[in-house]
Amino acid sequence: MGKVLIWFVIIISTVVLYCLMKVKAESDELYEKLVRKHFYGRSDDIPASDKTKHLKGCG
Repeated sequence: MGKVLIWFVIIISTVVLYCLMKVKAESDELYEKLVRKHFYGRSDDIPASDKTKHLKGCG
């Protein structure tokens, strides 16, 4: 009975950790989109390399 309980705890822990990592990844992706939208406006179709062209002559 003890071995079954240990395996049950291991499996449940693994599933919970997987779900937490998946939620964290989705959260990071949404945060990145929010930051990109905040700093660059709504111009998502412009590549990141083109967004900094105006900064090259500033310094």
